[in-house]
Amino acid sequence: MLWSLAIEEQFYLFWPFAVYLLSEAALGWTAAVLVVAVPVLRWVCTPLFSNHWPIYCLTPFRMDLLLVGALLALAWIHHRKTIERYGHLGLLLPPIAAAYLFYLGTRLHVTTDSNSRLSNTMVYEASLVACTGIMLWALSGRWVGVLKLAPVMYLGRISYTVYLIHVTALYLARRAFHNTAAMAAMAFAMTLAYATLSWRFMELPLLGRNPKESSVLITSQS
Repeated sequence: MLWSLAIEEQFYLFWPFAVYLLSEAALGWTAAVLVVAVPVLRWVCTPLFSNHWPIYCLTPFRMDLLLVGALLALAWIHHRKTIERYGHLGLLLPPIAAAYLFYLGTRLHVTTDSNSRLSNTMVYEASLVACTGIMLWALSGRWVGVLKLAPVMYLGRISYTVYLIHVTALYLARRAFHNTAAMAAMAFAMTLAYATLSWRFMELPLLGRNPKESSVLITSQS
């Protein structure tokens, strides 16, 4: 699961040069052109690979999410009032993307491991639309009280370990349970337990904090 971290690091190796060398207008156009180019690249290159993993894991095929983040940063600088006024409408995008993914999966039997041009292009575009909508909503500052709830904040704090371990937890739960609900519940419990222990006994010591100091710091920041 560290492939996504590798994509981020590789992107951050070249994007600072673009920020340094280009004007903000040129930077925005560069990001916009690349956002459009990435799904085209996935479409063109899909026949070159025998399975879906290169498209799934390599930076040139997955950097569009990071590029949209760069565009949102520029938009926040120059159009903050517009985002604050209309960004909450981004909440409409995740359900639309989810409905489209449901259609792809149930009617066309398309999944990320299909390694077809349709799957390698549109599945990732749907996730891009959903994530962009969520980011716009969060930036708008409207109806975001749920993001400040203690359980949600805590889940955000341990979220990267949750991401790293959830596939392993699902694999282990699948071996123990055949019922989908039981499998999901067990995987969720194992994931949270592992992430919590990792935060308490590995991440906090590495940060040079004890749990009490971290709790005070987090409370003061929130």
